[in-house]
Amino acid sequence: MKKQLLLALLIVAGLAAVLAFKQENTPKKYLTLTILISHGMTIVDEQGTKQTIKLDPYKNFEQWVENVQAPLTTQLNELAAKGYKLIAVSPTFGGSNATYIFEKE
Repeated sequence: MKKQLLLALLIVAGLAAVLAFKQENTPKKYLTLTILISHGMTIVDEQGTKQTIKLDPYKNFEQWVENVQAPLTTQLNELAAKGYKLIAVSPTFGGSNATYIFEKE
């Protein structure tokens, strides 16, 4: 009886381990958001659809926060709400601009 119980327990544990480490076959999907301070933000989603958001010019730090940082933060939050997870940020064209890379969860 103990051997049968032990065998059943090992089978259940083995099955659980196999299912826990099973890899997904679905391909990963990515979205990029590039911000060029002088031009605006460009978003390219996993289907290749492009959206451009113009940014207002700024003359001082307060205007920069309102015209650049606030729209960027809003866009990042909208992407997170749609199920995108930020996986990388890379500086673009001299460091004041950046490309954000998201993976669809």
